[in-house]
Amino acid sequence: MYFAFSWKYLPIWISITVIAMGLIGISLFWMEKKRNIRVRKFAEISLTERLIQGFRPWLRKVSIITVVVGFFFIILTLAQPHWGASWEKTQKLSRDILLVIDTSESMLADDLPPNRLERARQKAFLLLDRCPGDRFGIIAFAGEAALVCPLTLDHGYVKTILRSLNTDMLSKEGTDISEAFNEVEQVFKEDIKKSGKEDKYSRAIVIISDGEDLSESAEKKAEALGENIFLVVVGMATPQGAEIKFPEWMKRYVKTSNIKLTHKSVLDEKKLKEIALKGNGFYIRTTMDDTDVNMILGELEKIRMFYQTDTLRYQKVNRYRWPLSIACILFACETVIWIILSSKKKMDTKLEKI
Repeated sequence: MYFAFSWKYLPIWISITVIAMGLIGISLFWMEKKRNIRVRKFAEISLTERLIQGFRPWLRKVSIITVVVGFFFIILTLAQPHWGASWEKTQKLSRDILLVIDTSESMLADDLPPNRLERARQKAFLLLDRCPGDRFGIIAFAGEAALVCPLTLDHGYVKTILRSLNTDMLSKEGTDISEAFNEVEQVFKEDIKKSGKEDKYSRAIVIISDGEDLSESAEKKAEALGENIFLVVVGMATPQGAEIKFPEWMKRYVKTSNIKLTHKSVLDEKKLKEIALKGNGFYIRTTMDDTDVNMILGELEKIRMFYQTDTLRYQKVNRYRWPLSIACILFACETVIWIILSSKKKMDTKLEKI
């Protein structure tokens, strides 16, 4: 037999049970003692049972013991004892969520301290913790896009990849979200081939970007993807922006040869909203607290979850109903005892004899 809690917490549960039972028992017997003192002030002991309705000391003690034992079984019910075993069918629910994270140089701006990329990482960690049963994958994009973490239920692995994200992992600089959309489409196509599941309502992408220098075809790509995939766009910057300094070597990889090495990067919220609108999705600007993550989770709940696996597990049976039933019976008996104590039949019979 085992309980809902770990065995290491058993001494704590025993201590709580003993203290609770002791307090309840002492309180009830103390109140009964105070009552008896008041009764003795009213009449002699030999006359008390004849004059006071329901004065049956032994029955009142039985009532107190019944209450104390009843509370013991209530505590045992909360502990959820398990014994015996049976085969049970379990169905695992899962959604496929691709985190599409901007890793361009502008994500190093510090308007969201310590910087935008680190803040995006923190939000992604929180989202993973709030969706323990979902498959996650990661696509990093800048001037090009790459799948850096395939869809998996291993959240520990996903977090490891998240920690390694940086602005130097992709060779082509810039911000081309249309390339990220192409990669998203390819990832889900390959997953459908492997799994054979084409349920579009179970798949979502969460784009985290500051919206700078997006390609012209991003809206069209978003519109095409929005027919089959749920889209959430997160603006990871502030409208005020911050200055960033590009390294000298970057001039070789950008379209404009006379690029300024110091650049003020701001949130292109209009562009991101257009992408979300075209993709029938949802846009939210990141917040300092967890409000943005809560809103993302609310939107993701709209996705119809599908059965990922059906498995049979041989596991212990939760027998909490047994101590709960005993507790109910004991409290019912205590109620019957009070009905007997309140009965006028015995008193009326004695008065007739007098």
